[in-house]
Amino acid sequence: MDEAFRAALEGFFEYKTFQHPDKIAEGFSHVSKIKLWKSVADKLTDQDPSMPIAADEIRAQLTEIARRRNNIAHTADHDPDSFRRKKKITAREAEQTIDVLESVVIAILQALGDLPPATDPSIPPQPKSALWGAAPVVADAKRRGVIRGLSKWTEESLLHALDEYCPPEVADTLLAVYRHAEGHPAFRGYYFGQGVHPSATAWFSTGQDEAAVWSIYTGVSKSVLSINFEWMRNRGVPMDRLERLARALSVLPGWADLPERLAAADYARRPSSITLALAKPDASHIILRAMDALLAGDKVA
Repeated sequence: MDEAFRAALEGFFEYKTFQHPDKIAEGFSHVSKIKLWKSVADKLTDQDPSMPIAADEIRAQLTEIARRRNNIAHTADHDPDSFRRKKKITAREAEQTIDVLESVVIAILQALGDLPPATDPSIPPQPKSALWGAAPVVADAKRRGVIRGLSKWTEESLLHALDEYCPPEVADTLLAVYRHAEGHPAFRGYYFGQGVHPSATAWFSTGQDEAAVWSIYTGVSKSVLSINFEWMRNRGVPMDRLERLARALSVLPGWADLPERLAAADYARRPSSITLALAKPDASHIILRAMDALLAGDKVA
């Protein structure tokens, strides 16, 4: 069994590459259930608290390293501004790249921890409910309904758009909401949209199903945070939790009448914040506190 399984794995991975951060995380997902880049960011921050780093910043570094590597390997490292010469690279830049890769690898090893003990194939596995307690059952029809589709944009394009289009205080709020998602235990993934400008939607487990809780839309004229009440309602989020979420967000500018508007529409709305709300100094604290309460099912004090 061991030999056959190893041969099957080698055949499956034979033509796969693991350079892009998403592919690296996908590879490790076959042997670990940790949120790889969030855990790596925590490990690196613990090593030097004076220079905290977020998961998306690590992914950006690795993406740029992989892009430069591919440029060297496939286009002779030509300078895009002049194909008559190669891009410059210094010994210090090379050393810095090696330092980044070494520190990330060490943090990955720390995040993964010790290998789990080998299982004995002669012993029948116990049902999950006997080990961990019964888990909520998600109907097959609902599970098939969680479709994120194909993305035109990426995390890189979204973060670039936030930096390019948003006033600093608005970008800070949207970035805080974006980064908070990945660290939440209920987080299930991002979907990057297909519109004219980059966008991102965060999916979370809401108990009996998964739902697209919020979306960030960027644009030249404005960028907004949309709270997807309609989608959450359609995914079975209890009405009382949606009501508490609306009340918690109503303290933001432009959303004072949010609870009444949503109730009148039977929560079939996806209201978007105005720039003034996102620029409020404590906007991210208000939004994230409301999100935590929603996902935990608790009241906002």
